[in-house]
Amino acid sequence: DESKNDERIKVLGTMAELDRAQGKYDEAKERYLEVLKTAKKMNANSEEEVDVSIINSIAGYAEILRKAGDLWQAEALHRKVRNMLMASKFANETEGTGTETVLLLAISHTQL
Repeated sequence: DESKNDERIKVLGTMAELDRAQGKYDEAKERYLEVLKTAKKMNANSEEEVDVSIINSIAGYAEILRKAGDLWQAEALHRKVRNMLMASKFANETEGTGTETVLLLAISHTQL
């Protein structure tokens, strides 16, 4: 069941990115929210590191809010993404990986 949810998150996130790229912001917003609901259910009792696809979905949702003019909420979400990436970067550095996380962190920082 968890692998189905992981796949669902990735598919919905990809579809939301496509909708956003095509300017279909309402559709993208709904897909991003579905990703976040599914992720919340999966991680309700978990302290594990958050998957990058979930972080990307939060960032994508924040971008839609920014473009819609909801700057306060967009900024709050971008800060959340940055904090999640910082935590992930720290975890990855202790394991000797993290190049992708550093890049995502740099991109996220430009959104603030």
